[in-house]
Amino acid sequence: MGEPLFRISVVAEMVGLSENLLRAWERRYQIVRPKRTGAGYRAYTGRDVELLRRVKQLVQQGVSISEVAPMVPALRRELKNGRQDLVVGKRLEHWTRSILDAARRDEQPEIFSVLDEAFATLPPIDVLEQLIVPLQRAVGELWHARQLSSAQEHLVTHAVRSRLLAHIQGGVMAPSRRHAVCACLPEEDHELGLLGAALRFRDAGFRVTYLGARTPIDELGALVKQLEPEVVALAQVHSIEQQQLLHALTVIHQAARAGTKIVIGGAGAEAHAALVADLGVLVVTPDQWPRLLA
Repeated sequence: MGEPLFRISVVAEMVGLSENLLRAWERRYQIVRPKRTGAGYRAYTGRDVELLRRVKQLVQQGVSISEVAPMVPALRRELKNGRQDLVVGKRLEHWTRSILDAARRDEQPEIFSVLDEAFATLPPIDVLEQLIVPLQRAVGELWHARQLSSAQEHLVTHAVRSRLLAHIQGGVMAPSRRHAVCACLPEEDHELGLLGAALRFRDAGFRVTYLGARTPIDELGALVKQLEPEVVALAQVHSIEQQQLLHALTVIHQAARAGTKIVIGGAGAEAHAALVADLGVLVVTPDQWPRLLA
């Protein structure tokens, strides 16, 4: 799990400085050099936020920003062993608790509202990894313990699916030759992992064609042949017969252009890892995402 990252609008609110001033400090004095997401947004770490708070304090005490700039390395060293910023942890706990409480009351609009707040606060990939993945695990455990009904579990899952799709398919992206097609195999209807994969591709700057659950394999093959994507990402969570999986992957392999990466995730695929590997298909686990998206 990566460190939490914050968008510039959130950082401006947390620190009490305007977005224009943050950009000016970055451009003129390199006070903070935020990371960039695949879509090009600035993404600040918790330590960046703490540094900006310290710089603001010095400026308010009468030190000019040009005098503060050479002090930045020393300020970073001071903060390195300082307290961890607890803001994001507290927010994540609050959001998780609020969603579960809303599910128990059958209040889906409140679930949407909490998810919208999370996506407005953190980059989408952090919402996925820090909130949604642990949340879905908690929902599953509560459902197995009969503390949430099937309908209440569906309330949460539908809200999560809806918001993930909005972030995968919405917004304006610069034209990209990197293209990923994401689909579940024909008998698979569990698509949360596939949605996570699509969001990671989008975050890395890929154009994403998302097909979702139960995609007919011949139609998927025809689409792959026509679009010639760089990556085809598949999902198979349920148990699947070896011959059925072999047929599906063979269709996709024959349809894909030379050099296309074919990847698959889910327990159903992992059960046939040797077969999948023989076909040159990568079974994706969480620790393999950085290499896949490089």
